[in-house]
Amino acid sequence: MKASEIRRVCQPLINLDSIESCHSLLKIFLDYFLLVIVKHNQDVEHTAERADAKIIHQMIFTKTLSIKRLLEGLAYKSSFGPQLNSVIDPTSIGPLIRSIYETVCLFNMIFRQPTNEAQKKIIYNLWVISGLKYRQSFSSFYDQPVQKLQEESQEIKNLIAEIEELDYFKKLDEKSQKNIQTKIKKKDFKIHFENDAVHFLSWQDVSSRMGLREGNDLFENVYNYFSHYSHPTVASVFQFESMFSGSKKTNEFLSKANMLYVFSLLSFFIADYIFYFPQVLKTFEEQELTKQILLNWHNQLHRGESFAINECWKEYG
Repeated sequence: MKASEIRRVCQPLINLDSIESCHSLLKIFLDYFLLVIVKHNQDVEHTAERADAKIIHQMIFTKTLSIKRLLEGLAYKSSFGPQLNSVIDPTSIGPLIRSIYETVCLFNMIFRQPTNEAQKKIIYNLWVISGLKYRQSFSSFYDQPVQKLQEESQEIKNLIAEIEELDYFKKLDEKSQKNIQTKIKKKDFKIHFENDAVHFLSWQDVSSRMGLREGNDLFENVYNYFSHYSHPTVASVFQFESMFSGSKKTNEFLSKANMLYVFSLLSFFIADYIFYFPQVLKTFEEQELTKQILLNWHNQLHRGESFAINECWKEYG
């Protein structure tokens, strides 16, 4: 396929000039995610970490599918006559984008950022400990049997012991060891290693560790931005009011702008997933060339050639 033909096919889906182009690109991503699930579901995994990584992939698929459904518009016909014609509500899509952000960042934090197995084990265990501790505190909602709670309590102790028994952990300085212990107490896991020192991260900080090109400010303050959609602040109420007044279709404009973050995050995730599961690269490269380019576009654009899945982007010309 000539570069001119490739550009003709890809350009509208790169520009995202319309809601229709967002739908078309979402279809390409969803088809790819489902293909990977179907083709690699039976791959044998020998560790809990790798099994959980595959579950995270499935979660990304369903979250993306949920965004697709909301982007199709909300409509309602009442039983007494009045009805709501189909309308796209970016304030409903925003919290889902924040959820995708957290999930993609989590995957990157555990499965790509660590430079050795000990670092990965520490972050992974912190993540599991956090989840189990939160579930213990919500036990009344789950109505879990006492035996199950006791088993999970013991598992937490075992996971902490696994961290503390690592030679790598023992060689960390006292401050770094205390930082890890602080995260355990706070039911948190967001850390990064730099020169064998442990540093805290916030959700906003995490994206700065994902390999974005220097000077790339696409994700600057993005977590707080999408959190704004998740909470009923007065600013969010004002924005909701302005979106549906007048004839400028502000809601569609905002939805298209926000979808840029969706496609960037999904593109990062595809690259990171292939980094962790190299056998999936063959499945990726079985896609049509234009689909490979589109799936990899935002990843290569925002993170550079060293993060590119393959060299398909060069065919764009």
